[in-house]
Amino acid sequence: MPTTVEVVEGESASVTCVAKGKPRPHYSWIRSNNNQNLASSDRSTVNENTGVLTITRVSKEDNGEIRCMARNAAGTMEKSVNLVVVIKPQVMDIKNISVAEKRESKLVCQATGNPLPTITFWKIGSNKEMVAGLQPTDDRVVVDQRMVDGAAEATLIINPLMKSDDGLYTCIARNKGGEARKNGHLTVEYSPSFANTPIKEAWSWNKIPVNLTCLAESIPNATIEWRLNER
Repeated sequence: MPTTVEVVEGESASVTCVAKGKPRPHYSWIRSNNNQNLASSDRSTVNENTGVLTITRVSKEDNGEIRCMARNAAGTMEKSVNLVVVIKPQVMDIKNISVAEKRESKLVCQATGNPLPTITFWKIGSNKEMVAGLQPTDDRVVVDQRMVDGAAEATLIINPLMKSDDGLYTCIARNKGGEARKNGHLTVEYSPSFANTPIKEAWSWNKIPVNLTCLAESIPNATIEWRLNER
């Protein structure tokens, strides 16, 4: 029987105790911190004949030492097992941000879990996830990973920003228990441009209406005004 068993929060887990004796021993499982017989727990069952302890809906409270007790008419033997509850990642926060083109942007994601998860980012529509540190295919982009106030934190830094960086980014947190995802949007602001919609010359005759169209691309949307001879 192993001395440490990892179990995942929210899932079911089984631990088996094996002992030899004549007559065949009967088993019980005890929680060490309060001497609770786990057969009496509403989330645990103990097979006295096989020594199998089954825990349903594993929770944080199950973390800690438990003892297997094997008994027969000749005596008692016990062995301790340390239950380590793996807590699935949970992304706490990722905020939408809006930053001007050619500036530095920082998209921050925090996540909890046990063990602390690793965090990375994926731009929706791209071929692969980003890696920790400087990106091998784009030296403008860095993923900085650290621990802050007991939580895992990753910052996606892009400097300088380009229009093509605008989009939806997924924060991905992973540990032994699984993964969690949450999206945040990076908006790249840029000044008005007529590059794709140039103003064309228009001809008309006296007292005949003429339509002129002006379309400017920008984020945020531009305010458009018309002037005649600089007035």
